Amino acid sequence: MKRTQGISLFFLLAASGMGQATQTFDPPVLYPLPAESRAMTTGDVTGDGLDDVIVAAEAWDTGSSLWLLKGASGGLLQTVQLPYPGVGSARLLRTADFDGSGTRQILLVDATGRMYVISHGHRTRFVSIPDAKAENADVADFNGDGSPDIVIADTDAGGYVLLNDGHGGFAQRLALALPLMAIAKVVIDYFKADDTSPEAMAA
Repeated sequence: MKRTQGISLFFLLAASGMGQATQTFDPPVLYPLPAESRAMTTGDVTGDGLDDVIVAAEAWDTGSSLWLLKGASGGLLQTVQLPYPGVGSARLLRTADFDGSGTRQILLVDATGRMYVISHGHRTRFVSIPDAKAENADVADFNGDGSPDIVIADTDAGGYVLLNDGHGGFAQRLALALPLMAIAKVVIDYFKADDTSPEAMAA
């Protein structure tokens, strides 16, 4: 029997009665994809105020693909295929408003460690981040300027932060003193509630 490929989403319903609020989940909704999912993230990348689901998938016969499940009222999603910029299967997906446009873009790291920022508007465009390679990565505002930066863990170059210039450019690099043997995963933590600058550490 052929296995159905795709992702299942659970929509949370909140209801109140008898003075108490209750939360339940609807039955899962399956969104079939013609490939097996490798990475997934969420965020409003279409600028309509509704969260979207972004899925990177891979099939042995068609290769890697990128899918946008566009958020809609009522929880139903419209599935749209986006151009896939990478040269290998996706390792990681994140979303953030890198260029200050008010709409989130997609950060994709492929299996070779190459990084791409993907914007989805009237047409989909992607920009590679040169001279950057990531085993793992995450996004946060490290210097408190209001723009999301990218923290990278790489077994060759060590740990470092790509500082955002506010327009989606990442030319400035800040090295982190992290032990190479501990850079398998990057964790971002806000150690102080009144401190807007997160610290990065390896875990």
